[in-house]
Amino acid sequence: MKWSEINTSEVTAKAAAGLAAGIGAWAPIEVWYALNPPGLLSSNSLAYSYYFLLMLLPAFAGTLISATELPSFTLTPKAKRFLLFTFLICFALGLPAVYLSNDIFRKLAPKDHSIGVLPWMLARSVAWSGLGLLVGFGVGVARRSPSNIAKGAIGGLLGGLIGGLFFDPIQALFSPVLSRAFGLGETGLTIGLLIGLVQDLTKTAWLRVEAGRLCNREYRLEKSLTVLGRSEECDVGLFGDSAVEGRHAQIEHRGNNDFVLNSLGHQLRVNGRKISSVQLNNGDIIKIGDYALRFNLKAALAGAKTPAFSPTVIRAEAVATPCLVDASGGQWNVHPDSVTHFGRSADNDVVLPDRSVSRSHATITPGSGGFYLRDLQSQNGTYVDNQRVNECLLCDGNKVQIGDLEFTFRV
Repeated sequence: MKWSEINTSEVTAKAAAGLAAGIGAWAPIEVWYALNPPGLLSSNSLAYSYYFLLMLLPAFAGTLISATELPSFTLTPKAKRFLLFTFLICFALGLPAVYLSNDIFRKLAPKDHSIGVLPWMLARSVAWSGLGLLVGFGVGVARRSPSNIAKGAIGGLLGGLIGGLFFDPIQALFSPVLSRAFGLGETGLTIGLLIGLVQDLTKTAWLRVEAGRLCNREYRLEKSLTVLGRSEECDVGLFGDSAVEGRHAQIEHRGNNDFVLNSLGHQLRVNGRKISSVQLNNGDIIKIGDYALRFNLKAALAGAKTPAFSPTVIRAEAVATPCLVDASGGQWNVHPDSVTHFGRSADNDVVLPDRSVSRSHATITPGSGGFYLRDLQSQNGTYVDNQRVNECLLCDGNKVQIGDLEFTFRV
């Protein structure tokens, strides 16, 4: 995966969520230390209360990290149920996580305090890796996705392993209070960061909102069936647009890089063309209401370059003339009474997701005598019958080239 494919905003949000969870768990623990004299942790009742507070770290971390994956920033009833379920799962896992990490630390920690800080660092790092593993495991369980369970566990394990390294050096150089604050906060941050990175680096395909209310939001396509729509039950929630139905469309993952978009009986466009079912290619633009979503496939699967523009249409709705016809027989409507915009950007009437096409490349405008093709100072030019043009009256059968893409004009 290329660095440009990493969703840095989501990874940052997960790291911030982990940091907030760590600080949130540290505050009551520090109150506990203020109320209880040193050396009394051996008391069973005090030990139980201390371990109970430590369980807040995985509970808070799991809940806040999971909150970054909600379809929208609105706390719908479904979102509240999801977050409550996540909190309970991660809090329950906190008991074995805290017990496991403390047991590992007791066995690995040196008995002689004068031998230096390095053995303590290693012991705590290994111990906290178990804590992080179960935090990440809880995040994956809450998503009810087997792949997310593995990714979360790996990210959490690495986060705990790294986070545990900093506790003892800070305690030795400064104070136990600062070491606990930094240790828990940094461990939460690292767990969130690593969970986000592992999930992002291992994604196969995803949608990015290019236009609409949730612009720049990304949705990983990890399920065999992903539903898009306005309903809060949808995997990809397209809220705030009355043109989007409750369950508008779905994407079926048939294995490897085979993703098929199906309309659920509602209007749907891919690259400007009305469809009811189509196999998605890297870079395809899906238009639903005012939303424009770009389908992305990992570079290792899609190739370093976006493939030539030739979507495989499984079943398309009938379209009216005038139109452009591509080499595979696909027809692209031209508005008979208004300007039709062509280009790579998602706000065009006909979106051509090919790197040879400029963001705003050309227009076709109805006028006296027919339809006029106009180039919009594009980088690679617009051609009619192999002649580069700035403006040209189109005739039936003209060969039109936009960038590297070839069409035949029909009217």
